[in-house]
Amino acid sequence: MEEFIKIGRRIPKIDALPKALGEARFATDIYFPNMLHGKILRSHYPHARILRIETGKARRLKGVKTVITARDVPDVKYGALVMDMGIFARDKVRYIGEAIGAVAAVDEDTAMEALELIEVEYEELPAVFDPIEAMLPQAPIIHEDLKDYITLFPRTDRSMRGNINYHAIINQGNIERGFSSSDIVLEDTYKTPKVHQSYLEPQTSVSQFDSEGRVTVWTTTQRPHINQAIISSVLEIPTSKIRVIPCHVGGGFGGKSRTLVEPICVALAQRVKSPVRLSLTREEEFTSTTTRHGTIIKLKTGVKKDGTFISWQMDLIYDAGAYAPTPNAVWLGALTAAGPYRIPNVRIETFSVYTNKMMSGAFRGYGTPQVNFARESHIDLIAHELGIDPLEIRLKNCFDAGDNLPTGQRLVSVNVKETLLNAAEKIKWKQGIKKDGIAMGISCGFNPCGGFATSCIVRMNQDGTVMVSSGAMDMGQ
Repeated sequence: MEEFIKIGRRIPKIDALPKALGEARFATDIYFPNMLHGKILRSHYPHARILRIETGKARRLKGVKTVITARDVPDVKYGALVMDMGIFARDKVRYIGEAIGAVAAVDEDTAMEALELIEVEYEELPAVFDPIEAMLPQAPIIHEDLKDYITLFPRTDRSMRGNINYHAIINQGNIERGFSSSDIVLEDTYKTPKVHQSYLEPQTSVSQFDSEGRVTVWTTTQRPHINQAIISSVLEIPTSKIRVIPCHVGGGFGGKSRTLVEPICVALAQRVKSPVRLSLTREEEFTSTTTRHGTIIKLKTGVKKDGTFISWQMDLIYDAGAYAPTPNAVWLGALTAAGPYRIPNVRIETFSVYTNKMMSGAFRGYGTPQVNFARESHIDLIAHELGIDPLEIRLKNCFDAGDNLPTGQRLVSVNVKETLLNAAEKIKWKQGIKKDGIAMGISCGFNPCGGFATSCIVRMNQDGTVMVSSGAMDMGQ
């Protein structure tokens, strides 16, 4: 039988040579003749009502081709699981850096000058920046119409109220009975900050309409098809008239999975009937895109003297920022909170909470690194309290095949012990540290993969070769 030509063999990446030679085209490399440059007007207030926007001076500036605000685009909200965000702030701004309007001009300097000429009158409102304070009854309400927003998950009696946009509970066993039968009970609180993905290439899009009203969008994105759907929804353009061309991605790490610049770029191009390029500055990247969720994680654990985990309670509070594009990151954190450990009594309660800060979104691990940090740090404290080796306490409690997650899912393929032992051997855990100023640690965790629909087209050619067409973006992972 003839050997496979491709399967099971190492083959060069098809984009390796153009990237090495500097020939690969990123969205920031896309330029067209007569192309205009877009810039976004952003809020300087964390929470304020918009009383008036005056764009006349900006429109009259030489070189300015159009100025748009919320009144120039459909009043449609979008999001991932909570439809809470518009293209522009319409009645009020909810964080410093929120888009209020946009300008298209002959060059970037003119566009920036035009932004300075736009007059916005605000009524400043009380702001809240701490998610625990945002959950209090007396906290300023960031989304007054939250109960009317469309959601793609079942609402509970504690979700979609006040500043809470998502709530979930996972229960297994009897948590209080577990605490009463434990030899020691430990409590602790961990906090993690919001963190930006810090990719090299800024969020950039170029949009161009043709004479038939069809638009082509060149963009740096992790999800071209969802971009197409969102552009269609918020600008009321049929999907058949939208073509999204994903360029090489100059770093994503989850940060390029939101649709932020594309609708504004398309809206500008629709008005001027010329290609428009919109690229964020580095300052905008750190104020107006998305970050990893900041969290406050409270733990209470019950343990036997021999290190056996009996009861595990965690309260997870995720700082969503002003909008909630990824509540699914929050429920993934809930699913993984108790870790790869066999614990008979578990209670996980999770909240996603609005604050007047920039949005939280996807960042590799998607909600799980925060709980992993808190849980594994706490396990080290338990081991120290009991005088047990941190490796041994994990080996004693970790999953075997046939165990269940707290959600009830039965695990049929488990390699936690083997992985821990292999890692310990490679870092020579038993030998310990021989040099001053060097620390050694060990931890473990897991992260769900998949969960969303995808597809591809496979075509067999007459010569026996195969062509695979896929919309999946290659971001180096």
